[in-house]
Amino acid sequence: MNQFPAQTLPSKKFMDILGEYAGQITPPALKLKLISRVIEKYSNESKFYYKFIPQFDEIVVRRLIHKEFQAIKPGTKVSFQDFITPGRFKSYQRLLWNLYPFRRSVFSVFFVLFLCLSIWGVNSLAHAYMHAAALRKASAGKILDEVVKNPDPIWLVEQSEDLEVYSNRLRIITSETVSHVERNYLVFPKSLNQLPGVEKTTNHIKGILYHSSESDILPLSEKLNNNIKKSSMQLLKYVQRIKSYNYLIDRYGRVYRIIPDSQAAFHAGNSIWADDETIYLNLNHAFIGICFEGRDFAPKGLGITAKDHSSINDVQIKSARELTDWLRFKYKINEMNCVSHGLTSINPTKKLIGYHMDLAKGFPFSKMGLSDKYNVPLPSMVLFGFTYDDYYLSVFKNRLCEGIRISEKKIQEKAGSNHLNAGEYRRILNNRFSVLSAWQALIEKENPALSSQSTMHAMGGETEVRSSRKRLRYEFDYLKRYR
Repeated sequence: MNQFPAQTLPSKKFMDILGEYAGQITPPALKLKLISRVIEKYSNESKFYYKFIPQFDEIVVRRLIHKEFQAIKPGTKVSFQDFITPGRFKSYQRLLWNLYPFRRSVFSVFFVLFLCLSIWGVNSLAHAYMHAAALRKASAGKILDEVVKNPDPIWLVEQSEDLEVYSNRLRIITSETVSHVERNYLVFPKSLNQLPGVEKTTNHIKGILYHSSESDILPLSEKLNNNIKKSSMQLLKYVQRIKSYNYLIDRYGRVYRIIPDSQAAFHAGNSIWADDETIYLNLNHAFIGICFEGRDFAPKGLGITAKDHSSINDVQIKSARELTDWLRFKYKINEMNCVSHGLTSINPTKKLIGYHMDLAKGFPFSKMGLSDKYNVPLPSMVLFGFTYDDYYLSVFKNRLCEGIRISEKKIQEKAGSNHLNAGEYRRILNNRFSVLSAWQALIEKENPALSSQSTMHAMGGETEVRSSRKRLRYEFDYLKRYR
């Protein structure tokens, strides 16, 4: 005798219906045969999608009874009406009866519609989420812009021989200040149609460059207080001697002026930055250098590796914020030009970024009231085709800032618009940098007042200078056709 799993059997209600209809058959053997065949076929016919429409289960049973009744008693004319009690079926049940032969096609259509609606719904939700995120980001950016573009007025409250106190609580220790060379540098407008002459030089302060000393530091502890102060003083004397920065902020947040604002410090080396209007190739003269006493890299083999967290502490950030606000207010510095050294430093020979890596990650721009420059395309990459090497990747454990990724994407797009591959386009941009840097060296050669630890090599005699001028102008004009 056939055995059927309990989960494939119709409900008791439908077994009663089956028994009721089986009663129309007199011979016991045929009656048992009908019941057995209906249950067997039901166990094979039953599908998961019947569960979505419970009434469909009854239709399955009734259709099977209809089919098997005629199989057992061939030639019997049995209509649908013969199998139902008058009034038992409602209109929708009659519809299901007629749809039963096309059940698979109907369910397939509904499944496809459900899938399409689901995909549309997910896309709509994703779009709504991204739109909301963009609005939040725009709102946050708008609020931040209002803060950084319009700093509150700040003024000097009192001044002594060794100290300046400002209205935003900034205190600058001036007892360690030494003199250096006056600021003066060549300006390269972004919309450059011809190479600028000496008349395009200026001494205006246009930005702030943040550094980390990468010197040995001790844990902040009361027990180590004297050793910490001694270490800070040694660093102070060192940067004072080599004239490295305009300002130094020690572990306790004390701000020392090393080089006067009007004078250049040797803090930037070979660096590139740009705002909406100007390209800066001499950041020693164009930017003020602020150094935090700290160390964000650890030795690893023959090189270094970036630490997971910055060593800059909260009191240093507080002092740096006060100093930044004062400098921005005093010199009308564009917030876009407040950037960390590691994002500007280059190797001009190998055309690589990150020659110096201090604060190439981890600088607290938001706490400084500044926009996050790690999300900004690097001018050295998008304007001059610089890139990075495997060592740079290893130092930062293959975690590149978003600005580098955006820069690479822009290079690909611009290369395509110039009908070049990325490598070819980078070489053209590299040549553009070589022309501008050589031109800057030439102008400095002709004007000694501009020469102060120049980032470029010295030129030869007068004849060579004239020849170089002609050659550089020709190369510049040739490269202008690529944008």
